[in-house]
Amino acid sequence: MARFGRKEGLHHWLTLESWLGMVVDAIFVKAKSKTEEEEATIAVSMLGKRAKKLVGNIQSQYLAALEVQAVSISFDLVSKTARVLIAATHRYNRVVKSDEEGPAPAWLQRYLSTEVVTEVYKAWDRKDLVWAVYSYFL
Repeated sequence: MARFGRKEGLHHWLTLESWLGMVVDAIFVKAKSKTEEEEATIAVSMLGKRAKKLVGNIQSQYLAALEVQAVSISFDLVSKTARVLIAATHRYNRVVKSDEEGPAPAWLQRYLSTEVVTEVYKAWDRKDLVWAVYSYFL
């Protein structure tokens, strides 16, 4: 959020290995347990609609494999996982190209009305989620 609007991408802040590790961790959040309430993290939401849908699909496949204590997994699951990691790598290399300084009104509306409500972003205190936007303009 603090870097929003600047011509920077993930590769300015994280190594590729760290980013892919975050994506893999997000994939396995639900695969750990059927009762896990935690949704996939912001890392998954950054991948785009197609990859986000694919993550949901492979999470259930990994969960099924864990339940039966599978020794191997299907080629289809490996292929889908590879596609998610390719999407993550493309996202990592993309530079944010924006000439505007600060969040656009459409982004701000989506953030406050949808993403905060559905808990895409997490914070110890929900007020911190709004404070992050407010403090950007100070």
